Amino acid sequence: MMLLMRLRAVVRERREVPLGELARVLETAPDVLETMLDHWIARGCIQKRESPCSGKSCSCSYARDPVYVWVEPSASRPGKAPARAGHHSRAPCG
Repeated sequence: MMLLMRLRAVVRERREVPLGELARVLETAPDVLETMLDHWIARGCIQKRESPCSGKSCSCSYARDPVYVWVEPSASRPGKAPARAGHHSRAPCG
């Protein structure tokens, strides 16, 4: 569970992070991170975007990696019912 929280913190802090950079920073295999990122994507906290770089003419080392982007939580998320009075629920990106 600690790695899941660290992953969230890194993406939140950096705002946009290629998968390869996440793997390097967290010292974890990219396929393991992708599974964890799916958790945060499902909660609406992170979005996955294709690399803005085509790869052939790009000089960055993470040219073909997907980029994970932090999504600012909002008070009204589409498709989410408002919390009932007296009902305690965890924030989705908490």
